[in-house]
Amino acid sequence: MQEPSKQPKRVRVAGVPNLYIRPKDGRFEHGFTGLDGRWHVVTLRGARNLTEAKKMQRLLAVKVDRGEAVAPSRATFGENNGDYERMLSSLVANGERAERTLEQHRQVYRCHLGPRLGRLAIQRVEPRHVVGVLTEMRETALSPWTLVGVWKVLSNLFNHALARGLISESPLKRVAKADRPIGKTRKQTQALSADECAALLKHASAGWHGLIATAIFTGLRVSELLGLRWRDVNFSEAVIHVRHQLSRARTNQPPGLKELKTGAGLRDVYLLPELESLLRRRKLASAHSQDEDFVFGTREGRPLSQRNAARALAKASERSGVKASMHDLRHTAISRLIAAGLDVVEVQRQAGHARPSVTLDTYSHEFERAKRSEDIRAKIAATGIGELLEGKVPGSGAAQI
Repeated sequence: MQEPSKQPKRVRVAGVPNLYIRPKDGRFEHGFTGLDGRWHVVTLRGARNLTEAKKMQRLLAVKVDRGEAVAPSRATFGENNGDYERMLSSLVANGERAERTLEQHRQVYRCHLGPRLGRLAIQRVEPRHVVGVLTEMRETALSPWTLVGVWKVLSNLFNHALARGLISESPLKRVAKADRPIGKTRKQTQALSADECAALLKHASAGWHGLIATAIFTGLRVSELLGLRWRDVNFSEAVIHVRHQLSRARTNQPPGLKELKTGAGLRDVYLLPELESLLRRRKLASAHSQDEDFVFGTREGRPLSQRNAARALAKASERSGVKASMHDLRHTAISRLIAAGLDVVEVQRQAGHARPSVTLDTYSHEFERAKRSEDIRAKIAATGIGELLEGKVPGSGAAQI
């Protein structure tokens, strides 16, 4: 008895080089020689007929000629993420990226992307998969800024896959603008008035009064404030040496000192007389006043947390009726430096910005306000109005009778 002939896996399409059709399901395939010098066959997904298959084949042939065509791979979205995390970890270890960046990436992947896309082959991730993830997250009422964070991680991972030669194009390019996340406009940072600062300090709890006052007078970032030790407070030279910052507490790992994010963060900040007196009193009253002790710590001498600092300020805001964040206090201090007449480079150094352009972009309105105020005063003075108010003839120095 003759055995039935075995059906071929693919059959050449007559008259079209390197184009095949699978008898089993009718799908079209294209063969090409990849950058690795090997012969590869890829499925032309979405080609419903011969005309569409020939069109997709021509587009793929152009990519092959440009060196943009990628070899078929079974690497999953999760495996690509693992490789990206190893790369990011090496950058953190080398000081090129902040540890917080790696923590945030891992959190987003673990909570949102891994469970939904982790097992899917990276080459099979399509725009519909991305839109599905975003839609599902929106249905669970996650904040717009969470969606923006997820989009950023997706962009990093697909760019990494592009660099590895796993994909030829990021599927994010073909996600409609209407489906892309748009973060809500952040609350504009405000500079507090002297009365508002006084109200905050009046209603701050005793344990947090010094930290809030130092934030208002120096403009240090909260991580820099919490990382201050008494060795950093130079009373004789009236400066605070900003040399470290305090890391965020993590599971099974308490907060600790770490290097500043950029070299521009290393700076000496002016210690104003009022703040100097406050810190001297705090040091005398503290049971932990040695050089290595934290300026702002617990009763046991351990560092405080950023979350508790934010809560303490929130309570002071609620009691005083002055709404303010820790960044508002920083903005207030920097705005006063500008109002005092410091130029952009001096303000940049005090603020710890990476470049003067960052300071100018962030505080351009404050510089304009200071300049406008000086110009107006000069113009008014030039009219001699002050002499008129004193009963003098402008320019004569003699009083009018």
